[in-house]
Parts: sequence; structure tokens; C-alpha cells
Amino acid sequence: MQNTVLSKQNLEFLTVASEFVKFCEKPAADSREAFISTASKLLSLLYLKALLLEKPSIASETDDEYNFEFVTPARYESVKEQAVLRLADSDIYVPLRDAAMLNSEAYINISLSELWPALYQDIANFTEAFRIGEKGLMHEAVVRCCDNFAAYWGIRLLTLLEHFHQLSFIGSKS
Repeated sequence: MQNTVLSKQNLEFLTVASEFVKFCEKPAADSREAFISTASKLLSLLYLKALLLEKPSIASETDDEYNFEFVTPARYESVKEQAVLRLADSDIYVPLRDAAMLNSEAYINISLSELWPALYQDIANFTEAFRIGEKGLMHEAVVRCCDNFAAYWGIRLLTLLEHFHQLSFIGSKS
């Protein structure tokens, strides 16, 4: 189990994920353009490394239920507020259809600043599990990260990246 959890691919994801978390928690001192440029690079790497994650094929050796709520509501709100400040007038509402809506024509409208902390929450929970370093917790973190990437945060990341690309290269706000 430990070899899979600590595989090269998983450690590379952890490295990028840690940089993303640090970036999200950094006070909004950079310009909108610098924020979007750095965010686009981190999001691209995060997506690539998530595709390469090595999900453990065996169950955890323990039956412990792990609490994965390391990100407090206050931390979540702080990251969201930083995104609002950094995006300023580029914080637009965009349509999103996630895994629960794939067989539907329905979309939800969500702001870019709301997508940002939703992504942050899953990634920060993953990095915190590895910071703690308990074998079963890290195993569960990789499994949850892979599952949540497929069902939840992968599409949110791509939605952010699409709109950041438009803001960077096309100059459009939508």
C-alpha cells in the first residue's frame, strides 16, 4: 500500500497541490493579471498531475473512518474573499454542469470566486492528510482525491482554466 500511496506520480501531485494551496492562502497583493497568469499555470499542472495520480488498488489496512474536513469554514471563506479581491470585475458567473448533471441539460450558474475555494478545499484536505503522514490517512486521501477529481473538482478546475485563458489571451470577461 505505501509504495502506491508514495509513488512518484502521487508525490509529484502533492508537490503541485502544495504550491496551489500556498498560492490560494497568500494575501491578494498581486494584480489581476499576475493572479490569472500564475493560477493558469498551477491549474494546468494540477490537472495533468491529477490525471497521473496512482489510485491504490487495495483497501486501506485499517477500518478507521478518517475526518477529511481539515479546511475550516473560516479558511474556506478567506480563500474565497482573496479570489474576489484578485478577480475584481472579472469575477463573473459561469455555467457549470458537474457529474451529477451529466445526463441533464441543466446547468448551475456559479461565480469564478466560488469555484476557486471549492477546488482549494479538496486539494488542501489532500495536502493536510499527507502533512499528518499517517499511512491509512494518506491512502484514503489518494482514493478520495482521485474520486473527487473525477466527479467534482476536475470539471471546476477546467471551468476556471477556460475562463482564465479567455481573460489572458482573448481579453473577454466571459
